[in-house]
Amino acid sequence: MKMSFLLTFLAICQVFAAESYSQATKLTLKLDNVKISDVLKEIENNSEFYFLYSPKLINVERKVNINAENESIKDILNKLFKGEVKFAVYDKQIILASGDQAGILSPFQQRTITGTVKDKDGNPLPGVNVVVTGTTIGTITDVNGRYNIEIPQGAKSLTFSFIGMQTLQVNIGPDNTIDVQLSEEVVNLEEVVVSALGIKREEKALGYAVQKVDGENLQKVLGVETATAL
Repeated sequence: MKMSFLLTFLAICQVFAAESYSQATKLTLKLDNVKISDVLKEIENNSEFYFLYSPKLINVERKVNINAENESIKDILNKLFKGEVKFAVYDKQIILASGDQAGILSPFQQRTITGTVKDKDGNPLPGVNVVVTGTTIGTITDVNGRYNIEIPQGAKSLTFSFIGMQTLQVNIGPDNTIDVQLSEEVVNLEEVVVSALGIKREEKALGYAVQKVDGENLQKVLGVETATAL
């Protein structure tokens, strides 16, 4: 039975492996003398998460009292199981395992990386996209340029991107803090052509002949056009 549950569990995880990871949600729950299974259903009904577990291995019939005021799901589960049941969050799944099965959660354990993103002058950058490279797991920096992201085991690097800034990829090391500085993206004006419609295009992308005009000739043309208009 344990082997059957393990195979089913791994198959389900493979199906959802490509989905984006959801950050922890804050909930308020006040439930008295209810089954653990009812508490889990209440969490599912009020969040984007759902639970994976075997009722034969996890006692969800036990009755409990839960009083949580704007607490994370992790904190609620710690109150609910009091260390008797281990759990891991993966994408939108919360996987529950009994003590003797805790080893199967290892591939899904996360760690939290925090840090600050600034520009070259040391000013914080809000709204920077921070993504686990090669995945859709990500977050954005707050008004102070700070971010907090939970990364899956095996993640190699974080990618930082922001409009007008050069995209930066930083390797994940043993430290749980990664502060970065983004540099402005320099646009080479020599490679930009303004078409008759005012749309900027690369010269090679245009389907018709173009002629480059330097600043001196442009001023001459503008002078003639102005005189004609008068």
